[in-house]
Amino acid sequence: QELAELRFLVETFYDLQKLRIEAGNRVGALVRSGGDADRLKQLSDWVDERLAKHEGEVKLMVQNRIRKHPLWAEWLKGVKGVGPCIAGGLISWIGDIGRFETVSALWSYCGLAVHDGEIQKRKKGEKANWNPNLKLLAWKAATSFVRVGKGYRELYLQSKEKYQQAHPEPMPY
Repeated sequence: QELAELRFLVETFYDLQKLRIEAGNRVGALVRSGGDADRLKQLSDWVDERLAKHEGEVKLMVQNRIRKHPLWAEWLKGVKGVGPCIAGGLISWIGDIGRFETVSALWSYCGLAVHDGEIQKRKKGEKANWNPNLKLLAWKAATSFVRVGKGYRELYLQSKEKYQQAHPEPMPY
């Protein structure tokens, strides 16, 4: 029950964040199509302020829920780039980590496994055999690590350089 409530709060946080970003994008499109920039900026600021306030409130609720969880208290709290919502997502969507016999099984559940040299991808007409929320959360965590500029960013840059040396051809996507 606690994990379901935490999951609900994390999903609500990301829903609010997405809505705030979409609203800002809509205002930008209206300005580009000839709308009154000053008036639209005021409207955008009004919407942004209210949605950001609710985001902050939900984030605080997530933080209060995970505060005493051992994964947060003993490890994630100190990881640069992992805030309460990323941690709350990991905690709520993974659940009991002991149910995974291997790290590979956890990676597969997160949609990060490689099979026959290919990363897991959805196939038309088939249900994903991983948790799409965790796959998205892993991407959010990775981009957060790169943005923070310390800690895991160095590891990312080293790995990127090593990969580019091993595979100098451009990526196919």
